[in-house]
Amino acid sequence: MVELYVYYRIDPAQGEAARAQVEGQQALLRTGIDGLQTGLLRRADAVPRGAEATWMEIYRRPGGLDAAACALIEAAMQALPTGRVGPRIIERFEPLTPGEVAAPVS
Repeated sequence: MVELYVYYRIDPAQGEAARAQVEGQQALLRTGIDGLQTGLLRRADAVPRGAEATWMEIYRRPGGLDAAACALIEAAMQALPTGRVGPRIIERFEPLTPGEVAAPVS
């Protein structure tokens, strides 16, 4: 069970429309995936006015996201948002178990 973190750069001229798209689609996903929690963040580093900013979408739920939920989220969000510069980078994170410090061995 995992949490999804998705980041990308955004054209500041498209920021308002992009935010509406992402938050609207996240709201739809929350109605379709029981317990889904979403977030939309921007990088806190100082960005010169008019420069591209980095945004991050967060997807989690108690007990984690299973493969089906991850696939649904990725499919629903793949083309969004308008104004994205470059690809959506998807990172999957899982909790560490007690005493664990390295990635599990396959």
